[in-house]
Amino acid sequence: MFVASGGEDNVVCCSDILKKQPVATLKKAHQKAVKAVEWTGDGRFIVSGDKGGFVVVWNPFSDQWQKRALPDKSPIACISTSPTRKDIVAIGLDGGDILVCQANMGHVVVRHRLHGHSDRIQSLSWQPPPETQTQDYTLLASGAGDLTVRIWDIEKESSTRVFRSPDVDERISSQLRSKAWVPVAWTSQGHELLSSTVRTFHKDKGWNYTQPCRIPAFSISMDRNVLHGI
Repeated sequence: MFVASGGEDNVVCCSDILKKQPVATLKKAHQKAVKAVEWTGDGRFIVSGDKGGFVVVWNPFSDQWQKRALPDKSPIACISTSPTRKDIVAIGLDGGDILVCQANMGHVVVRHRLHGHSDRIQSLSWQPPPETQTQDYTLLASGAGDLTVRIWDIEKESSTRVFRSPDVDERISSQLRSKAWVPVAWTSQGHELLSSTVRTFHKDKGWNYTQPCRIPAFSISMDRNVLHGI
């Protein structure tokens, strides 16, 4: 089992979890802080993005890599790989747009541009595919600094649903409210999407809409948000 990591040192690292040691490092590809790393769907490559707007596709087992600049070199905030198309990645930008790219050792090409958020993309999550689905795009969920959650139809390049994130308690300091994070994660069956924000007190709020999906929202008191769909 391997884990990919990146950081402010501009380095991407591939580590063996069982042996608890790095097996490969990528030190020369990024010139600015690495803000996102993600394995491709087939587990062959690591896709990383940096603050300078560059995407790197790296094979840590052969040490081969390709580097490409995004249009306008927009700073990259997060990355998520498609569960149905192994070389397709969604890249969230600081400016609020999302680029759906084909990324492999041959090239990095923008296939779709999703515009709707007005602030930094903070999280991305692809809907798990049904058992019968093969190569079609699934829905993509995004959370952003504008405190909204959007669900995207990739082919149409449009939002199918837009939701406000759970309200941040007014008793939270303005400094903490300005740092509110909007994570998103689909459950394993792809029928529900989870999101949360920082609050002082627990409060449940349901986001329901027509099938095939419904969104429950929840919030807990903490200064960091971590979600894992199960």
